[in-house]
Amino acid sequence: MKMRPVRPGDAAILTELREKTLAALTLAPEVQDFIAHTEPVDERVLARDLVGRVLMVAKRPVAFYRVTAQDSATAVLDELFVDPAFQNQGIGQLLFTDAVRQARLAGKTELSLLALPTAEGFYRKMGMFPDRGFSPMAQPELQLLVYAMRL
Repeated sequence: MKMRPVRPGDAAILTELREKTLAALTLAPEVQDFIAHTEPVDERVLARDLVGRVLMVAKRPVAFYRVTAQDSATAVLDELFVDPAFQNQGIGQLLFTDAVRQARLAGKTELSLLALPTAEGFYRKMGMFPDRGFSPMAQPELQLLVYAMRL
């Protein structure tokens, strides 16, 4: 395994990995529709990220994360995806820990994220707490979860 920085030319492989991971989940139609209309991962999106890493196994991308800056204090874990064939092997934890470290190095004091209910246990295990004071959308039927942690 080798972790490397995300590069602008990675947009297509990251999109493919995200779609493969999401396809393995059973999601409500409303959530599927929301995801289908989110901003695609392209070179423009990757260029504005605070940090991103791709985990490679035998020159094949199997996981990645992207972090953006919400403001001067808060980093947002925009995406963290692990190929279904590589889940439950500690890869998500490895990426999350690196994302936290990178956000701290960038001077951020808080990390937040918007997660699918299927990821609730993972993010709680990583030390994230529900952030009830922030609602990023007026679509509660999606049941997306907002989490935050102090860094």
